[in-house]
Amino acid sequence: MASEVWLSLKASERSLLREALNHYSGSERAEEEEIKAMLQKLDHAKPQPWVTIRMEGGLVDEITDNSFPVRLYDYDVDGVDEPEFDEDGRACVISEFEPKTA
Repeated sequence: MASEVWLSLKASERSLLREALNHYSGSERAEEEEIKAMLQKLDHAKPQPWVTIRMEGGLVDEITDNSFPVRLYDYDVDGVDEPEFDEDGRACVISEFEPKTA
């Protein structure tokens, strides 16, 4: 099963990766089409998105530009009748925001 991951690369790392892929191009160790596809991904890769979270009065007002799910943990549980709990057992309110679609 294919998965998508964010991989932050500096220009020098990107160059090194391109060089390594070109080195294996034509080799029996790798499929030519796979190498071409990976080089194309590198050429057309977009920078990692910035996610903007706007808060007003202690509440999240808006989350924009999220191309992935965002889970927000709010530990200010004063007055919350039935808090949830994070993975460490701390009381909180958990809000989930689905990815924005174009």
